[in-house]
Formats: sequence, structure tokens, C-alpha cells
Amino acid sequence: MATKKRKTSGKGKQKMSDDEYRRLIHHKNFSGWVEMISDPSYFNVMIRELGVSGIKIQEVLDIQDDFEFITLPQPVHALIFLFQYQGNDTTQTETDCPSHVWFANQVPDFSCASVALLNIFNNLPGAQLGSELQTFKDQTTPLPPMERGEAIDNFDFMKSIHNSFARELDVLQATM
Repeated sequence: MATKKRKTSGKGKQKMSDDEYRRLIHHKNFSGWVEMISDPSYFNVMIRELGVSGIKIQEVLDIQDDFEFITLPQPVHALIFLFQYQGNDTTQTETDCPSHVWFANQVPDFSCASVALLNIFNNLPGAQLGSELQTFKDQTTPLPPMERGEAIDNFDFMKSIHNSFARELDVLQATM
């Protein structure tokens, strides 16, 4: 059986078995967030895994193309704009949002897809949310946006679904 080397704090080197290595880099054991490809099919799988029903993600390549925009299935609940991450602006201060709006700041790196979906689902009146998602919404509704973002970082159910799209190499690179 082939083995991988693992750094240890003690003297000598231990070898990690292939099984130990696979467990280490499996998305369910990874404590961070892996960068995810912004693909509507991935988002639709996430929706299903989260237990949300009656919602579908549809890609729009040009919102200035009236034909493409008006041919979207109705109703359109939200738009997710994808663009390169710019980093933190240290001059920004935390602000509250209206009490009827559920909004979370993106706190963990690479969680943008999940944060976008949560910000949409948790604002749709009458949305059919899965039980874990509904519990999360109920528990985080009283929190300010920054604390909701921190709660997302600790929402293992969401993190596991998000990271399920990662390849083992993605998880390995994220741990380095």
C-alpha cells in the first residue's frame, strides 16, 4: 500500500496511509470553504440538497438583451452578479439592514455562492426551505448581518454541500 508523508511535531516522520489521506481531504472533513465554479447547474444541485423547492437558477449572459431577459421563467426572484473579488475595504463599517430583510455579510473566503443563495432564499415569502435551512434561518434572523456571516461559517450542513463540488485537489490546495 502506498503512503503519503505527514509532518509531525515529534522526532522522526510518520507515514499517512492512503485511507487516512483520503479522509483528511474529503470535503466533509474539511473545515474551510473551497472556491466553487459559478455554474447554474451546481447552484441547482445545492438548492435540491438544501431542501429548497420551487426555485431554479437560470443563467443570463446579457441583461441588456431584452429578449433573453423577458424569456426567463417567471417570477424572477433575484439576480446574482458574478465578478472578481476585490478584497476587504477597511473603511467599511457594519450597518444594520431593515428588520424584514435577511442579509448576511460574506465572512468566510470562497463562500460567495452559498451566501448569495442564503441571502435569496431567506427573503422569499413562502419559500419552502429544508428543515436544516429553516432552523438556520430561524436561529439567525435576530442577528446583525456580520454575525449571520459568521454563523454561515459555522453552518456545517451548508459548508458540506458547498464543498461537495470540490475535487480532492481543490481541498488539498485549500489546506496548504
